[in-house]
Amino acid sequence: MGYGLEVYRQNGSVAVSTNDRLTRYIDYFTVARDSAGSKSYPGLEGQELQAMTHNLDGYWFTHRVNVVGYTVYWGRGTVPDDWEVGPTGITVMGVG
Repeated sequence: MGYGLEVYRQNGSVAVSTNDRLTRYIDYFTVARDSAGSKSYPGLEGQELQAMTHNLDGYWFTHRVNVVGYTVYWGRGTVPDDWEVGPTGITVMGVG
């Protein structure tokens, strides 16, 4: 017996099916002002991760994030040393 999910448009065509790549929430965390580091998700090895930043506390600059494999890295990026990079919220999403 097969199973799956399909969402149809009003005209009857398929809008979303289990063959599509859907995103899902994995994690949200905050990092301290002017910090650098990484956070790994070994249980998600082999899946695609994406990360996005959120400005917190009204600072002008957020951390730069980069995803390599199943690890999210963050740091100051190219912001000049005499400017503060504020505390940043990071949301991690899984795709697929």
